[in-house]
Amino acid sequence: MISDESEVTIKVNAAKETVSITYDGQVFRKLDETNTITVKKASSVTNLIVPKSKNYYSLIREKLGWGISQC
Repeated sequence: MISDESEVTIKVNAAKETVSITYDGQVFRKLDETNTITVKKASSVTNLIVPKSKNYYSLIREKLGWGISQC
C-alpha cells in the first residue's frame, strides 16, 4: 500500500528486451530505455455511472472470463 499522495516512478531498463505498457485497459505503447513512467493521483475527480445490473465482482468475472466454459 502507498499513500494517495505518493508518486511512483518506474525507469525502463530494456536494452535487450521488448517492454510495453497497457493503460486505461486499451492504450498500448512500446517502451525503450529512454522512457520513464510516473504514476500519481489525478488532480481532478471523475464520477462514474454504474448500472445496477453490474457490480465490481460481476465486472471482474466478465473481464477475466471466470465461470465461462472453455470447451
